[in-house]
Amino acid sequence: MIKKIILSSIALFAIIKSNAQSPVDNLGFESSSIDLPTTLWQQIGSNKYTYTVSTDVVKEGKQSLVINNQDKQSSYGDFGGIYFEFPNTYVGKEMELTVYLKTSEVAGTAGIFYKTDARMPIQYAEVKGINGTNDWQKISLKKAIKQSHIDQIGIGVMLKGSGIIWVDQVELKIDGKDYKNSEVYTKPTYKADLDKMFDNGSEVVIPSNYNEEDLDKLTLLGQLWGFLKYHHPMIAKGEYNWDYELFRMLPKYLSTKTEEQRDQFLLSWIDSLGTLPKPLGQNGGPIDMTWISKYDLNQTLQNRLKQVANYPLTDEHYYLTQGRYVPIADYINERPYAQFTLPDTGFRLLALYRYWNMVEYFYPYKDLTDNKWSEVLRNYLKPFINASTELEYELALTALLTELNDSHAMLLGGNKAIELSLGEYYAPIRLNKIEGKWIVTEIYNPELLNGLEIKVGDEVTHINQESLITLEARNRNRYPASNDAVYYRDLQRDLLRSPKEMLNITYMSGNKSKSIDLKLYKRNELNIYYTFKVDKTKKGYYLLNNNIGYITLANINDGDIEEIKKQFSETKGIIIDARNYPSAFVPYSLGGYFVSEPTPFLKNLLPTLNFPGTFEFSKELTIKPVETKYKGNVVVLINEVSQSASEYAIMAFKAGDNVTLVGTPTAGTNGDTAQVVLPGNRVALIGGAGIYYPNECYTT
Repeated sequence: MIKKIILSSIALFAIIKSNAQSPVDNLGFESSSIDLPTTLWQQIGSNKYTYTVSTDVVKEGKQSLVINNQDKQSSYGDFGGIYFEFPNTYVGKEMELTVYLKTSEVAGTAGIFYKTDARMPIQYAEVKGINGTNDWQKISLKKAIKQSHIDQIGIGVMLKGSGIIWVDQVELKIDGKDYKNSEVYTKPTYKADLDKMFDNGSEVVIPSNYNEEDLDKLTLLGQLWGFLKYHHPMIAKGEYNWDYELFRMLPKYLSTKTEEQRDQFLLSWIDSLGTLPKPLGQNGGPIDMTWISKYDLNQTLQNRLKQVANYPLTDEHYYLTQGRYVPIADYINERPYAQFTLPDTGFRLLALYRYWNMVEYFYPYKDLTDNKWSEVLRNYLKPFINASTELEYELALTALLTELNDSHAMLLGGNKAIELSLGEYYAPIRLNKIEGKWIVTEIYNPELLNGLEIKVGDEVTHINQESLITLEARNRNRYPASNDAVYYRDLQRDLLRSPKEMLNITYMSGNKSKSIDLKLYKRNELNIYYTFKVDKTKKGYYLLNNNIGYITLANINDGDIEEIKKQFSETKGIIIDARNYPSAFVPYSLGGYFVSEPTPFLKNLLPTLNFPGTFEFSKELTIKPVETKYKGNVVVLINEVSQSASEYAIMAFKAGDNVTLVGTPTAGTNGDTAQVVLPGNRVALIGGAGIYYPNECYTT
């Protein structure tokens, strides 16, 4: 887990890449228009934020930039800022971004960030910042340079929440010198990069009368293709565009009639890739190769596959590298094929093969899924082959992700057809699943009910004449979830959503069943929220009844911790509300307040990248005590909204001496994730690290 702030996506979010103009004034704001300071910088975020220049408040020169948002009710995730993307990356070991910031009444965070991964949306940028009111401060953010991890250099300044910030004297240095004096990095060209043969289509045709034998052959091919992708040394060196090699061989492979022809074809295909080194041993090294026995492959082919498995990947891998922040798998050089809104049959097969094999070799919880992962590949061939519309393709992808039983495994981007089918209209009421019933728990905008009598506590039983029980079952494969509570949590946001402005609901009020036509509204017309609300007008901590400390992770800040220790030192107890997503990373700084000695609280299960398919536990992570330990009792409030970074913090707090967890089970979705780009420019998440308590074991 890295120390970072995750910025929530917002409807008005936009990134406009800067033009190719050369940076001037050291990225300062000296030759600026009043509307947007310098043509180098572009606005990002919400239109709540205004941008001007100041000639009165400056750190150097004649002008500074002012970013202002006076909306004290700014919701969680509201942010505004400026962003600049350099036309080049640079050779070096470390880069450092420095910016001078002055702040006034910042409720949230004012900070600086990098964007070094072209695949990563800006809302996931690593941010370093301050809050409150401060005179000019120099904020510095360093980042190690690993050339395979830096495919762009973007820098920015961001105000999250409300307040005013002044920005001046922006500098970027590479190894201690101005970036303009650094060598421009030129990415090496691999043979795989030069293969453009199928840029206009895969030319793969699966006959409409395909049979079970064809599906068996495609299942074998998908597993073997993925095995070679991550284990064959010539593919690792970038000698082949492995996507297009699939398209080249697939028609001939499907035309084989017997197992003998099939095996000979596969053996010749493998041998054509290049000479393999001598094997390290006789048993396939540490890799599990039992999968080859279920396909009745001949012994020569089995031996060749075991020889490939025995080769350790010690060099850089064309398709694989270590994660930017933690040692998980990072999937590089995966082409998005954005030119296809609906990928053809070959590219849809590629999407299935690509994601399935990433899970097969690098997903730490593969053996804990409800369905055997080894059977999932074959089960999803038909949905991917038969998908004839963008919606069917996106639904097939989403259903595949649900097989992981992991709330992190979401379709993060490129799901426009799904969003369009769900519609842009929402109800002014909120439902939650409580004791087996869908209960009205909140009226977002009472004035928009137009006199309808539905109220908090009523039970909704039908939507457009369909029972909620039927609706739940029908949508099971549309919401990846680690447990039922998370499924219901995510389903609720779309239950009362429609492409039309009206929907009919049947509900129980008291003992009476009633039916109404409910008018819906666009999201920006409602005081709606996804999983939890944040009152940005309040601090992340305060006293209850003068003797109980209360902390909410939803708007806690790094700078709050020392003040919490001072104000809460003599309280009877502390309540930590973790039924939200943390706005700052505080497991160590706050968790250390509750332990009397160094206490292990977590260990990671990480993939062994030089032998894909194997995993190793990291060293235990430990909470270290601060100078003065808190003497009272601590209660941590949890529920299904407590997810990922929140669960990480909960594990740290649980290591404390007098800490009790109260509530319902958490989301069960912890650990760092990686992004996976799939054909048609669909972007999915996949878990990369397993998170375990120190005394837990991992078994396959």
